Amino acid sequence: CFLVITSNNDLATEVCREVQFYLGKEKEICRPVLLFPSWETLPFDTADPHPEKVISRLETLYYLQKRENYPIIISPLRALMQHCIPPDNLKKAVISGHCQDVISYRHLVERLVVSGYRDVPLVEERGEFSVRGGILDVFPPLYSKPIRLEFFGDRVESIRQFSPVTQRSLSNLEQFYILPVSEVILDEASKRQALKSIETLQKKGKVPSV
Repeated sequence: CFLVITSNNDLATEVCREVQFYLGKEKEICRPVLLFPSWETLPFDTADPHPEKVISRLETLYYLQKRENYPIIISPLRALMQHCIPPDNLKKAVISGHCQDVISYRHLVERLVVSGYRDVPLVEERGEFSVRGGILDVFPPLYSKPIRLEFFGDRVESIRQFSPVTQRSLSNLEQFYILPVSEVILDEASKRQALKSIETLQKKGKVPSV
């Protein structure tokens, strides 16, 4: 892994774009160039980090777990000083499957909500999903276009990429990977841990009791 540290997000984005341009995509050995931005929000801000920045961070962390091709990572110093999702939590949060796999359709939708996805009528941007009968549209990280999972009961009958503009299918896929779009996975285990931490702080007098 090769790490380039910049002073801010704007410079990191510019350097990342330039490195990608000069490396090119047609070479036989092409090292992936990944952007790891900072949140640009303070820990106690009420505003959420920008979704695209969170997605970029998660893509980079996921790629580092795979340990392939020795990526070049461009990151501002502030991003390296911020907490990120623990590796085990990210690994557990990834949803994957193949065509003809049996996956609980209802449980899959619940996991998307827990992972930070937004339920919308039509999927157009990353981090969105839509449910229509036995069809689940979702736009996860790692993909340049959203994917459409067609179910028969709980069996995945087909996996296709589609155009977010026309909503028409483009190509078939044999498998899918759905990363979370939030670094805070609000599953039951996380909620229990959060409550346990709050109770511990209350006992120490660091958090007022309600």
